[in-house]
Amino acid sequence: MVKEKIYINISFDDLHPEDGWGNKGDNVITSLLKVKEQFSDIKYTFFTVPNFQNIYENKWISLIKRRLHLFGIRNSTIAFSKILGSPFMLSRHTLWCDFIKQLIRNKTFELGIHGYNHYSPYEIPAAEFHNLSQNENLAKIQSAIQIFQENKLPFTWAFRPPAWGVNPTLQSDLLNLGFQYLSLDPDLKQLIYDPKKHFFSIPQNYSIEDTKHEKVFEHLKENNFLFIKGHLYEKLENGIKTETIENLTHLLISLQSEYQLQFIFIHEIEELYLDNQLKNVYKI
Repeated sequence: MVKEKIYINISFDDLHPEDGWGNKGDNVITSLLKVKEQFSDIKYTFFTVPNFQNIYENKWISLIKRRLHLFGIRNSTIAFSKILGSPFMLSRHTLWCDFIKQLIRNKTFELGIHGYNHYSPYEIPAAEFHNLSQNENLAKIQSAIQIFQENKLPFTWAFRPPAWGVNPTLQSDLLNLGFQYLSLDPDLKQLIYDPKKHFFSIPQNYSIEDTKHEKVFEHLKENNFLFIKGHLYEKLENGIKTETIENLTHLLISLQSEYQLQFIFIHEIEELYLDNQLKNVYKI
């Protein structure tokens, strides 16, 4: 009996070079590559922060930045980036970038854009795009694109906002800049295509900490795609750690017993859709 084919995308947020992230010894990437030993054709999409600012946990800096905004200084984030020296700017980590490029060439990794620095001076510190103006949207997104291009890091025109922080013009601004794949809603369960604006809205069907695998099989009764999501930070519920990697592996093994698995990058979605390979895509 021929098994039905299902298409699986696995994405993680917050990829960036950080303290302790060497090169091939990096624990997070190593743990994901171990899954590849069991599923040789597995693929990962990483929503990447090109100038990560690990300052949103610092309450004093957050307070000062909020005060600056009260006085109308709208670019305080950029000012603080310069003061702190942008230690996680991709251009400061050429060996790390080279390692990621190799994984892209090996068709193991794909990069999407996850904001510029993952910081907001407003009430939700990690929600970078929450409450921003259109000009601020464009400045941040264009700066992010420039960093990727200057470091010759190939990326897919896919975007997911840090901490799901959005504002009224973010979607249209992204489309005007050429983005084709938008992941703007954590509660979206259906893949959506807009032929007029020529973009896909990417759903989130399963989070790697969820042990209720029966929900996945229920979803697959009507759909032949599955979008799996996690974070790189171990401290988060769906962060990469021993238990979530084991849970993900067990899910894939269970799925393999029932279906033919095809792992996909986000940039492959349009071609699959045009070839009528994806069923139950909602068209608006």
